[in-house]
Amino acid sequence: MSTDFRMHHKILFSAGVLSFSLLFAASSFAASQTDSEPADSGKTAAELNGYSEERWEQLNDNTLDYDELKDLIHTFNPSISAAWHNFNSAVSDMNTMVENLQSRQRDMKNEKETAKSAGDYSAYGNYAMQEMILKKTVSALSDAKDLMARPVTQSNRPLRQAEAQVVYGAKSLMIAYQSMEDQRQILSELVSMDLTLSSNAASRAAAGTGTQADVLSAQADLLSAQVKLAQVTTAEGSLKKNLILMCGWKEDADPVIGEVPASDLSRIDAMNPAADMTKAIGNNYSLISFRSGEHKKSTASYQARDLTEEQMEGNLSANLTSDYNEVLSDRTGLEADRAGYDAAVITKNAADTEFSLGMITQAQYQGMITSYIRAESALKTADRTLFQALETYDAAVAGICPVE
Repeated sequence: MSTDFRMHHKILFSAGVLSFSLLFAASSFAASQTDSEPADSGKTAAELNGYSEERWEQLNDNTLDYDELKDLIHTFNPSISAAWHNFNSAVSDMNTMVENLQSRQRDMKNEKETAKSAGDYSAYGNYAMQEMILKKTVSALSDAKDLMARPVTQSNRPLRQAEAQVVYGAKSLMIAYQSMEDQRQILSELVSMDLTLSSNAASRAAAGTGTQADVLSAQADLLSAQVKLAQVTTAEGSLKKNLILMCGWKEDADPVIGEVPASDLSRIDAMNPAADMTKAIGNNYSLISFRSGEHKKSTASYQARDLTEEQMEGNLSANLTSDYNEVLSDRTGLEADRAGYDAAVITKNAADTEFSLGMITQAQYQGMITSYIRAESALKTADRTLFQALETYDAAVAGICPVE
């Protein structure tokens, strides 16, 4: 799929600032499409945005895959991308400022030497002072520019935190969407079966082998399934709309939503809560913000600060422990639902054989198939639940976890 296709569906850029109320706004764009520095001349859109050509094509096709969420939000989310654009522009502006001041510093040095040669020591002293001031200013701004240009700095921490939170939110939203899609497919199957059962009930009643009560009961089951299907379809559409807006598509776009990965049980066995707790304390955005904040320089203030930080770390530990226990609990739930599904498969296979041999009625057969469908649904739900728990745990270790 060409890059042009995605660009017709992406939100075009305009200057803006980060605001969580604008995360779904359609007024800002993301990716760089034009040169912003002389060194950028001749670069492709992929190179301008820091991606390989292959990855850029993937991000610009009409499919939203789970492993693309972080890059899509960084590059195409209206507010996140605009904030990064403004931040990077500030770094670029500071670089230009430093270069201008360096040029001015060289001018002062030349003027100083000229004044010295001319014996104008009053002017010499003035130019020397200006050169010294400019030299110190250039040094300070150069240090600030270098700090700002680093991938992880105190200056871009709020932006990195906001992006991480949006990515986590998008992951949760995509998991919820996939769960809703699973439910919609199952309800579609049930509606199809209820249509058949309702038709059969009507035929039996017309033939005198069934009752009107059977017809009414079948029609009620069908109507109930249809209402549920309509409700799920509407909810699913709403989730998809919010998800694609977060990832930079326009509101009227209709990208294909890829599958959420199945839970990797080996991740659970590899977890080390004690080591992860140390990482979580070092990565937690709230704790970092608290540590780097201004505090009064007094013994009482330091003691209060230490106590608050200790409480925050204790809350983080409790939350991470809770997240870990949730993972273990959801794994147990998945194992139970998998056993139930395996049993349902055996029953379904037997029902297939019995129905083909005429040993059971269609109503009995569809009842068994319904049980199988529900067991399959329970297994999928359990897997999505565990996957969400794993993602929540990983996010907590990476810094997204409440400490209040």
